[in-house]
Amino acid sequence: MSEKLAYEIYYIELWHIFTIIFVISINFYIYLKARKNALLYTYMVVEGLLLIWLLSKIFKTVSPTEDVRWFFIVTQYLGNCFLGPAFFTFAFTYAKGKLPSTKLIFYLCIPSLFFYISMMTNSLHMMFYSYYDFYRDSFGPLFYMNQGYTYALMLMGIFLCGHHYFLELRAQRIQALIILVSVAIPLVINILYVAKLFKPLFGFRPLFDITPITCNLSLILFAIATFRYRFFDLSNIAWRKVYNQIPEGIFLMNHHMVVVAQNQSCLMTSESNEILKAVLNQKDQDIAFKKDYISATGKHFELSLTALTNKRKNNGYILSFTDKTFQENALQNISNKNEALKNANAILSKRVDTKQSLAIYKTRNFIGRELHDILGHSIVLTLSILEVAKLSLEKDPKMAKEKLIQAITILKDAKNQTDYALLYAFNESISPMNPLITALETVVMNTRKIGQNIDFIIQGNATSTLSKAIDDAVIRLCQEAITNAIKHGKAEKIDIILRFHNAQLEIHIIDNGIGCSEIIHGYGLSGMKARIVTMLNGSLDYGSLDKGFIIKATIPN
Repeated sequence: MSEKLAYEIYYIELWHIFTIIFVISINFYIYLKARKNALLYTYMVVEGLLLIWLLSKIFKTVSPTEDVRWFFIVTQYLGNCFLGPAFFTFAFTYAKGKLPSTKLIFYLCIPSLFFYISMMTNSLHMMFYSYYDFYRDSFGPLFYMNQGYTYALMLMGIFLCGHHYFLELRAQRIQALIILVSVAIPLVINILYVAKLFKPLFGFRPLFDITPITCNLSLILFAIATFRYRFFDLSNIAWRKVYNQIPEGIFLMNHHMVVVAQNQSCLMTSESNEILKAVLNQKDQDIAFKKDYISATGKHFELSLTALTNKRKNNGYILSFTDKTFQENALQNISNKNEALKNANAILSKRVDTKQSLAIYKTRNFIGRELHDILGHSIVLTLSILEVAKLSLEKDPKMAKEKLIQAITILKDAKNQTDYALLYAFNESISPMNPLITALETVVMNTRKIGQNIDFIIQGNATSTLSKAIDDAVIRLCQEAITNAIKHGKAEKIDIILRFHNAQLEIHIIDNGIGCSEIIHGYGLSGMKARIVTMLNGSLDYGSLDKGFIIKATIPN
């Protein structure tokens, strides 16, 4: 081995070993400090491929035989061929905040896999290396296609990083430009090296391909920059977005009261400069204060100045202001309305006596109308029944007794209705009788007139108001059930039970008729189902046991 060759090998190995140590150290530090997410892992994949490239170049340079040298060239191109898809995946994750789809990654890796297999099988076709031996080699068309594909993916990745970097570092665009140029430098160096343009342009040709070294260094520079701004865990981006979306205006000032930053609310508020001047021009500078301020345009603001101290050292101030104009106007409107209500109350107080007189007159009329309707109907009906009882007293004592019982029942019902009407008249918190109850009581009363034994039972809060559709449906249901019990069932006893629940009304109609072995769905039952189920979204069940017939209906309130 000549002295010149030994020097070249030493020179190549020294640079690569130093780079590997530096890269591993820096990336280990980044891995410990950065948030463990997809962005960090894609970055580590890129660095891992570059590390494979560097290590393979070291071992390739000192390989003792051609076979060993070829083995490390193969491992070297494992890092080279897949560097483009890996860098694009990293750039996409950085720019979009998420990994590209699995399908996209798969499609990006297909050409790289093809080029890598072509390189491994080069001895069969000589398309990747057109010539190769232990000392020399020359590239074939597949090598240039592989480089072109890698360049394209690298350029797209640089574009994605650059676009996102400029969006997030608007105030530091020069720094962003410098970092992005440094990322693109390895790509330019590799193009010049592969195209053999170093000698024509600069008068010398590098002793070895310095692309992996420069690529590692520039990528680390980019990673350090992003780590400094906390882009790996996106906390600084989130902080900036939250800072700019705060509705209050915020000025950040140094200890000399010079503004160093302001959020979007300051820029969008025309009075922000006026507020800032008012605070800076006040004679007595307080370390902290909270006060109201009215601008020249008449707007109301609440100002707050807070000192930023660390170990008793003043590091600056935060001045925030909130537009309270809407609240102040609302309070003024409320005050005006309260004054108007006070005047209205004074006027209404003069009408109290008149309203009291009207209430007494209304109550008297209500009692007279209710007593007339209830007692007039009940007394007339009772007198008629008693006349019948009188006439049949000697000839049919049993019938006379039944008529007397009917008269007693009618008078009891009249008493109950009268008591309820009087209770409502003197206590308006009690609701008037439910019109459904009144109507059903009339149905029951009319049924009893013909001598039918029928009971009407109410359970629950019978004063709750139902819709007219429910009232009509329940009345028609009861009428049809009574008609069927008397006409078809020959029933001697009929029970109607109404159960009022919070969310539904239940109706049970039970008779002791002859029942039926087969239910014929005629017009009556079809009408029941149409009203209860179809129109009111309720349920209707009916059936016959050995004796009698049962109908149960449930209607939601």
